Amino acid sequence: EYDPASRKVLEDAVESCLSPEGLFSVLLEYINISLSLLEKDWANRSLGQINEAKEYIEANYMNSLTLEDVGAHTGFNPSYFSSLFKKETGTSFVEYLSMIRIEKAKDLLMESDLRIQDVCLMVGYSDVKYFSKLFTKHTGLKPKEYRKIFL
Repeated sequence: EYDPASRKVLEDAVESCLSPEGLFSVLLEYINISLSLLEKDWANRSLGQINEAKEYIEANYMNSLTLEDVGAHTGFNPSYFSSLFKKETGTSFVEYLSMIRIEKAKDLLMESDLRIQDVCLMVGYSDVKYFSKLFTKHTGLKPKEYRKIFL
C-alpha cells in the first residue's frame, strides 16, 4: 500500500546518506520494515480467512463438506488451506468438522427424542455405525448412553 509519509522518510534518509554503505544500510532497513509489515498483514488476512472457514463449517456441517469446498469458499487451494487451518487452529479440517458434528449431535441427543439414526443424518453422517464410533471416541459414551444421562 502506498504511503506518502513513509516515502518521504525514505527519500530524506537516502538524501542524507554520505556513502554507498550508508545508502545500502538505509535501503536494507526499509526493506526489512516493509517485509515485516507485509508478513503481519498476510498473517492477519490468513487468520481472518480461517475464521471465515470455521464459520462456514459451522453453518454447513450437516452437508457433505470437503476440504476442497471450504478451501474454495475461502479462496485457498485445498493443500494450502489444510496446512494453514492446522497451523492456525491446532487441529486438522477433518478433526474440526468431526468435533462440530459431534457437538451438534450431543445437543440433539439432549434436547430431542429423535432416533440415533435421524441425529446421525442431521449432523452430516450417513453411516450410523461410523457415527456411533466417532461419537464414542469423542465423548467416551455411545449415543444411547449419552442420551440416558440427560433423560
